[in-house]
Amino acid sequence: MESNKNILKRIKIMRWVARVWSTLTFLFGLILFVSLIIDASNEPPTSIYWWLFSLWFASVLGLMLGWRWERAGGIIALTSLISRELTFFFERTDSG
Repeated sequence: MESNKNILKRIKIMRWVARVWSTLTFLFGLILFVSLIIDASNEPPTSIYWWLFSLWFASVLGLMLGWRWERAGGIIALTSLISRELTFFFERTDSG
């Protein structure tokens, strides 16, 4: 009985750690987005940059969605990150 309480406590701690990290990552993404909009004096980012950023942001939203629906949030986060990395890889191999 005691081991079940310890396991449930560990699961609860892991969920809260995930919530804190996803919130910090979301705030970082918002700060990055706002800084890009404010720094419009330089040349604007390319369309591939915005696409990669939107895929990254979709994965963060998947993490946030995972608070309520763990499986759906995880699938969205993983799919977005894998898509982002594949896009980045194929963009790098095409351009150079």
